[in-house]
Amino acid sequence: MMFENETLKKFLEITAAPTPTPGGGSVSAYVAALGAALGSMTVSFSVGKPELKDHEHRLKEAAKQLSERTERLFSLVEEDIRAYEAVTKAWTLPKNEAGQKEHRRAELQKALKYAMEVPLRGMRICLDVLKLHHELIGISNPNLISDIGTGALLTEAALNGCKMNVLVNLGLIKEDNLILQVRKEVDNLTSEAAMLKDGIMKKVLAPANK
Repeated sequence: MMFENETLKKFLEITAAPTPTPGGGSVSAYVAALGAALGSMTVSFSVGKPELKDHEHRLKEAAKQLSERTERLFSLVEEDIRAYEAVTKAWTLPKNEAGQKEHRRAELQKALKYAMEVPLRGMRICLDVLKLHHELIGISNPNLISDIGTGALLTEAALNGCKMNVLVNLGLIKEDNLILQVRKEVDNLTSEAAMLKDGIMKKVLAPANK
């Protein structure tokens, strides 16, 4: 992958550079991966604890699930760039003749669907991660509760970043049924994510609010 061997500082520099990619979609995917990684860290400090032995099996399952989702989110960093490049390429196709116009229209719609689908997948994975964070609150090392909270905040923020990219591309797609379907899913994902994050933060901050 393009970024798997880059330093954090280099990624910041590349993001800040006067180039269109990596942009908001890639950054959202990376932030989500960090949110999932914080969940993994919490599990790492929980597995093997005698006081958590009743949850050992579930914690090990959660470790695998979080690791898999971290990798999927990280892969979206580069896939979002490929999706953007596909849209850019479609925009530059010739359109002077009738046949060219139709070909350009079809290729552009295809590219826009891909550019919409990549961050939509990101939203779905973010919700999965938030569900795992929510579950970890009651079964993991309580000393890591603030890390779960931070992970949840990052993951919901990333989900909303993905959401913007979904809706921007969706606005250029010319299929009414698909638009309605995706908008409904986006609304459901956003609503459920907000509820999970709020529930997590309520538990995380409960000791401070006594």
